[in-house]
Amino acid sequence: MDPSAPDGFYTINYKACWHDGSCHDGYFQFIIDRTKAETYTDLRNKTEVTVRLSGIAFKPQNIRISRGTKVTWVNEDDVDNYVNTDAHTSHTYYPPQNSKALRKGDIFSLNLDNC
Repeated sequence: MDPSAPDGFYTINYKACWHDGSCHDGYFQFIIDRTKAETYTDLRNKTEVTVRLSGIAFKPQNIRISRGTKVTWVNEDDVDNYVNTDAHTSHTYYPPQNSKALRKGDIFSLNLDNC
């Protein structure tokens, strides 16, 4: 995505084809609203960031980081938590970011070179 693209509503149309030769047309939509960035904790230009899993939530919850930042998630809850890239059950958006079950005190780290 071009970083200079203006705020607005965008539609991406695509044709998806599968190994069996079948194809289908589809689309997805998204909004760019740079005013939302003001509500995020700015952690850019840090080499390492820690996110705590506490109260069944990420703390801090909404962050901005730089490419190459090492993010470490620490489970502080008494229940198992997971770090995943998208909704259950697929978790296919960025598989390296999908952790195993994290018990209390467990950590999961990932260097986000590709974001």
